[in-house]
Amino acid sequence: MSEEKIFNSSQSSLYELLDENSHFSIPRHQRAYSWGSDQIVQFLDDIFDVQKKQEESKKLHEYFFGPIVLFRQKSEDRINRYQVLDGQQRLSTTCIFVAIIRDLLDELEQHEDASDFHNRLYQKQRPYRPEFWRITSGKKNEDYFNDLVLTRELPSAKLSSFRPDRYNKQIEFAYTAILERLTIEMEKSADKAKFLIEICENFLWSFKVIKIEVSSAANAYKIFETLNAEGLELTITDLIRNHILSEVERDNEDKIADRFENILDNVESTDLDTYIRVHWLAHHKVRPHKQEFY
Repeated sequence: MSEEKIFNSSQSSLYELLDENSHFSIPRHQRAYSWGSDQIVQFLDDIFDVQKKQEESKKLHEYFFGPIVLFRQKSEDRINRYQVLDGQQRLSTTCIFVAIIRDLLDELEQHEDASDFHNRLYQKQRPYRPEFWRITSGKKNEDYFNDLVLTRELPSAKLSSFRPDRYNKQIEFAYTAILERLTIEMEKSADKAKFLIEICENFLWSFKVIKIEVSSAANAYKIFETLNAEGLELTITDLIRNHILSEVERDNEDKIADRFENILDNVESTDLDTYIRVHWLAHHKVRPHKQEFY
């Protein structure tokens, strides 16, 4: 008897990933959007570096953007619905970039071109298929991400209308930083609209991801831990939360996730990792290793 595959993988461009039949949701247990200055500057430098190489070589220059780990959910509406287990920072930043291109094109009154990029973010209602945003952020980011990023409105109006809470300051920073860099580069071009269209199309087609579809929720949590060990390192709190959610029944996952988030909110001013380490040390008299906590 053959064993069930833990995952299937394939290469995909960002353009193909954000196709008209896919929806991506960020699970409750994942951390809020957290890319800061270093990641955003590197992201933009990579985009413009790839653009320069393509202009010099006159051909597509591929760039590996990283893995996207997905768990396909059951769906009865002909939509490929995925939970994003790893890669939410890359996917969210991609949507921020595309949204800003759309917003700047609207500012230049290039509304038809803006609509083309808007359709990378939004799926219109079709027979047997509902309308939906391509990405649904996690609980603490969803409303602000929808307002600042996904809503089709001029940048100045959105930035003056929507103020971030402590969970969404990095989204505002990413939007503002990308907007400023694109505006500076756009002003150097004789044809501003052409510049915006080309930079975004090249980005979406050139940046490649490894799309990993896991076969079960249990496998998803394990892969999430393994991949994050090499990225923005998971805290002890992240690991404990991840382990708890991997053990509960799917029907209770949201309820347990909400309880855990309430605990984090109540100890906002406390370094919870330090508290857990001190508690462990007091009871076991041995300095703990991360993996020992579960």
